[in-house]
Amino acid sequence: MDTDNTLKAVTQYMAAWNEADPSARNRILEQCWADHGVYVDPNVALTGREALSRHISEVQAGRPGARLEFESGVDTHHNVLRFLWRLVRADGRAGDTSIDLGEIGPDGRLIKIVGFFGQPPQIQHRDGSFQRIRPDSRRATTGESLGDEMNSLSMLNHPSAFLPMAMSLGALAIVLLFVALHGTAPQADEGAAAHIWQLLMAAQAPFVLLFAIKWVPRSPRQAVPILVLQVGAALAAMAPVFLLHW
Repeated sequence: MDTDNTLKAVTQYMAAWNEADPSARNRILEQCWADHGVYVDPNVALTGREALSRHISEVQAGRPGARLEFESGVDTHHNVLRFLWRLVRADGRAGDTSIDLGEIGPDGRLIKIVGFFGQPPQIQHRDGSFQRIRPDSRRATTGESLGDEMNSLSMLNHPSAFLPMAMSLGALAIVLLFVALHGTAPQADEGAAAHIWQLLMAAQAPFVLLFAIKWVPRSPRQAVPILVLQVGAALAAMAPVFLLHW
């Protein structure tokens, strides 16, 4: 394995993580990432250059202005490598040192990266026995992983996450406004308010389904709480209608 070419590929790979422009990032990845390269960390497993570029965009959206920095040189033998890195936030706060293990293909591009966030687990001696203590490997940078990175708050930036809740809140607001203006007695004609409420409740279903299909398999710990909020918001919007027997 050519050490200089390997160092160049890894340096380009790190530069891709720090590149905010998707087009420029894709050009960098074309030079250092194999067509079917595999990326794995505690939160995601993906294949291909485009999938990696999309994941980088999602991570950057959750950490605006943050960047990755080398914390070691690149150690190589045969066609495998390792190096240490850390995430530095826009305000200068740095996360724990983490490690990537990689594999270089025949053409000098990376064909696999396996990332581990934070320090490895310690072994504590207790009463003559060894007890392995495993900190949650998903939590790395400043107590969070690079993709707590894609934590629940940053995941809310996606339309499929926030739109259903916004629609439910809008539907609830329509009910409350109607009660304030007309009271709780059932109306002979459903009227415009009822039709708008029905549209808002029905229109959010595809967004909830899309969110569940896309995010729950990839980041269940971050996605499930949002899914619960979406369902809770919908129930809150429906509750007055059922309680008032409309």
